[in-house]
Amino acid sequence: MRGTVYRVVDINEKEVLFFVSIQLYNNTLHNWASLNEKYEREVRPILYTANVTSDELVTSALRLGWTVLQVPRASEFGIPFIKDMYMDAARRFRDCPFYAYANGDILFDRGLIDTLLAVDKVKFSVIRLTY
Repeated sequence: MRGTVYRVVDINEKEVLFFVSIQLYNNTLHNWASLNEKYEREVRPILYTANVTSDELVTSALRLGWTVLQVPRASEFGIPFIKDMYMDAARRFRDCPFYAYANGDILFDRGLIDTLLAVDKVKFSVIRLTY
């Protein structure tokens, strides 16, 4: 998983920082998966990664119901292009009314889903009024 940043320090602290970042990502995986508990499957979390086969986070994501996909396109430095991830998600999941990106350190509660459902209702009300 890209995004882990190490400070230039001794090897022991580097290992600790790596563990903390893995724990952070695992917390995020569990948080997004929990948004579907006791509800219809309204959230379809996607993990885009350069390594879809042999990664602890990939295994956790799959176990928690995430879709794991190869990064569609990246720069020469390995940085994924977000536009391509949006386009790929929209192509694969055409029935979704919303597409969003969130960093791995951002956590949400059920209020996010309630807000998006309210926006979706208003969106359809506005569309009906224009016809």
